[in-house]
Amino acid sequence: MIEACRKAALGRELSEIYRACLSSLGRHVESGNDPSHSRTDLIITACFTGEGASERLRKIVEAQIVDIPEIEVRSLNILNRKEFIKNLDALRTDYRILAVVSTIDMVIDHYPLIPAVELLGGGGLERLQTIVNEEMAYRQIGLSLKNHLHKVDGEEAVDRALAFLSEVEENMEIHIEHDVKTGILLHMGFMLDRIMSGEQIRSFDNLQDYKKTFENPFKIVREGLKKLEEAFKTQIDEHEVAYVTRMIVENESKTV
Repeated sequence: MIEACRKAALGRELSEIYRACLSSLGRHVESGNDPSHSRTDLIITACFTGEGASERLRKIVEAQIVDIPEIEVRSLNILNRKEFIKNLDALRTDYRILAVVSTIDMVIDHYPLIPAVELLGGGGLERLQTIVNEEMAYRQIGLSLKNHLHKVDGEEAVDRALAFLSEVEENMEIHIEHDVKTGILLHMGFMLDRIMSGEQIRSFDNLQDYKKTFENPFKIVREGLKKLEEAFKTQIDEHEVAYVTRMIVENESKTV
């Protein structure tokens, strides 16, 4: 995966990058929709009232970090923690929540939390900028794939694949590094295009043994991919599920 990112940085063709993504898996790659799902990226700033400190934090984030139309910054109140989490989960339907900047240092599952004191006086701005830069890189992958995929929209494929990977990270309690995620996104974009084009499925060696050995990760990936099947009105074969599972399992970082 790191090799794939290196090639991307050097401006190599996507077909070459894709080959690099799969070379570690021993696979050979032959040569050769509706985009409405695109979600707005969102950064949340939060304080007890959602008006005072969070509004000041919102302005700081907008002034120093976000000058990108695709990213929205919104203030929320955090007086009731359960209600706050409920609001975050509801926003996930239409937004990709990149981070939460909060005056209260607390544990929030599934969302990167940057305490306000860290944003104002520590490395919080740099950390938030890194998150934004990575998101913009993912968006660029989607834009680039538009010129190389024939049966699926590149931006929609990447957006849905990112949602899938976020779900997998939560359910498996792992973290997938940026460079690894880049390689998996490229793989999944080309995978969907091959499936939609009716190309022959490539066999995964010792599939049944692999399913038994990695039963839980395989089930989580299989379940997560059902949403892509529904979105693109297609079926993803178990061999393809195994390749995606292997990419994740062999490159995962355990969350603390």
